[in-house]
This record gives sequence, C-alpha cells and structure tokens, in this order.
Amino acid sequence: MTDTRNRFTRAELEHFRAIIQEMREGFLQDLAALNESVHSPSGGGVADHSQGVGASFVERSFGAVAQEQNAAMISRQTKILRALDGALNRIDQGEYGYCVLCGELIDKERLQIVPHTQQCMGCKVGRTPGSARVTHHQPA
Repeated sequence: MTDTRNRFTRAELEHFRAIIQEMREGFLQDLAALNESVHSPSGGGVADHSQGVGASFVERSFGAVAQEQNAAMISRQTKILRALDGALNRIDQGEYGYCVLCGELIDKERLQIVPHTQQCMGCKVGRTPGSARVTHHQPA
C-alpha cells in the first residue's frame, strides 16, 4: 500500500516522535545495562575466575565469547540510537518520512515498525515505488 500524500500531518509526526522517543529510552536502558555488565567484576555474568591464571581453556573461551557478544550488542545499540536521533532531527527539520533514494513518502505502516528507516520498501528491495523496473540507467 503506497501512501499517495506528499507529507505527514503534524499529529502523525508527533505520533512518530513519541514512538521514536519510547524506543530510544528502551535502547538507552539496554545500553546502560550492557555497559554495566561489561564493567562489573564478573564481566557480564562470567565467573570471576574465568580470566584468572587457574582458569581452564573452556572458562577463558567462554569469557572471551561473552565479552565479544557484549561488545557486538553495545555496537548495535549505539548504531540504532544514532539512527533514532537522526530520525528525531529529521522530524525537527521537516524531512522525516521521505525516502533518501527516491524522495517519495515512506509508507506509514513501515515507519510504525521501523521509525528510523530512511528508505521506502521499493528502494529497499531495489526497485522504484509502484513499478518492477530496475532503477539503473539502460541504454536506448
């Protein structure tokens, strides 16, 4: 379903702002918990002895894997927070909801699910909205 309007109403934008702010708060809480677990003496649930001299290879490996997983989750959370902040900035600038590739208004349903997206589904899957043709130039 393609939205044929060329902009969202102020009420719709405030609705998206509320969704984004709620998501942002959740991600900030998750990030704080992850950072706390990384800096805790147990290293994110790993027993204190997992990094010690007497620790077995399996214990050290488990500790390393847990640290890598935490680092990956922190990186992902941070990336999403930046995208959510960008979406809030686009709302403030009057640029929210437009596809950065084709300029069309992104479907409201898509923004409900991924409010920080910058691409309509047509461009996301590599075609222009409302058509099945390829978007690159073809010689005549």
